[in-house]
Amino acid sequence: MYNVFMKLKRILEIIVVVLCMIYLSYVLVSRVSKVPYKEDEISWYFHTKFFDEAFINKSLFSPLWQGYESFDHPPVSKYIYGAYLYFQNRNYAQERNVLESKYGRWNFYYVIKSDEAIATTEFAPIISDLRKINFVFAVFILVEVYILFYMISRSSLFSLLLCAVLSINSLFIYSVAIITSDNQVIFFSLLAIILYFMSLKSKKWVLLVGAAIATALALGSKLTGIFILCTVTFNEILCFLYARLSYEKFVKRIGIFIFVSCFVWVIINPALYFAPVINTVRYFEFRSFQSANLAHFFPNIALHTPFVRIEAIVCTVLVPCNNRFTSGAISSNILVNILLLTFGLFYCVQEVRKKRSDIIFLVLFVYFICFVYTINLFNYSKIYYNLLQISIFIIQVLGGLFVVKFIERKYVFTRRNE
Repeated sequence: MYNVFMKLKRILEIIVVVLCMIYLSYVLVSRVSKVPYKEDEISWYFHTKFFDEAFINKSLFSPLWQGYESFDHPPVSKYIYGAYLYFQNRNYAQERNVLESKYGRWNFYYVIKSDEAIATTEFAPIISDLRKINFVFAVFILVEVYILFYMISRSSLFSLLLCAVLSINSLFIYSVAIITSDNQVIFFSLLAIILYFMSLKSKKWVLLVGAAIATALALGSKLTGIFILCTVTFNEILCFLYARLSYEKFVKRIGIFIFVSCFVWVIINPALYFAPVINTVRYFEFRSFQSANLAHFFPNIALHTPFVRIEAIVCTVLVPCNNRFTSGAISSNILVNILLLTFGLFYCVQEVRKKRSDIIFLVLFVYFICFVYTINLFNYSKIYYNLLQISIFIIQVLGGLFVVKFIERKYVFTRRNE
């Protein structure tokens, strides 16, 4: 009888979770659809030419792959947006070429800013159409966040709470709404983390290989995907040093992960076929050069010192007020944010001392993100901090879970003494 009751309870819990996730997905999508258009989104419409070049023309060695647009961003997001338009059976390539010849490759920035009527009639329908695929990614990201936090906390209630916080957070909504590579890098990064956590508890090598493929796709969407590769590498080293992995297993795991990640990264990117190592370095050099160049031409919003960069991180992720970095990323009270983050970090320190691999991974991940952000010279946009925002939310909700468990222990202990 008890087993039947527990099964019914589990089924009811699953039904409640599914219904809550459907509602939160609806809330998220309804808010995402209201985000204003940005001129940078049009550039991603023109980037869909890389899908044509790779999958329709099958021209993997054309000069286009060695040009400026190719190294502006890795190609996975360009493939996804191009594939979406292609399978709609529209003559999108001809439409794109007409608009590009009409306004020039880069003049659409100034067209949108100077002539709102043209922007509305010519570009707004295109942006609106491409954003539909972002709605799908937004829902999947929400599901991934639930799964990831449940794997860490084993609490359905707090996993739903985290999803609820994300679904109404302006920074997250903005990140998943606009047409950039941020949706894809968040999706593949979370998928890589979930599969990697599963591989830590399982002997199935396919999970580690899946995590490596997802890491390569995250890196192929945006260069910030390198965070996953670095974090997994250091986490494996720590697992070996803590004697949780034998030398043979450590070498095999780290070898498989790095090899598969690098192999897939090269395969999906024709720009690397001529010189994989040199052109990979060129990607990062290009972004560094662009950051320094923008900092030179726009000194009023440049991040010249490490202290200003730390200020940008704090103002974007924690401070709920208007400032020169963001217009209110979080609507809740700043004191609550800081307290929850403090409790969450205290919880993480406790679990790290117990050598919990998933918590060690989370701490390392936040460290690598913050380290890279503190050497950045230019504040591109608040979406730049999206992965850090999700990580901070996870730590804050862990802080809330820590407080609840502490109160429960205190209450139970007091009741027993009475």
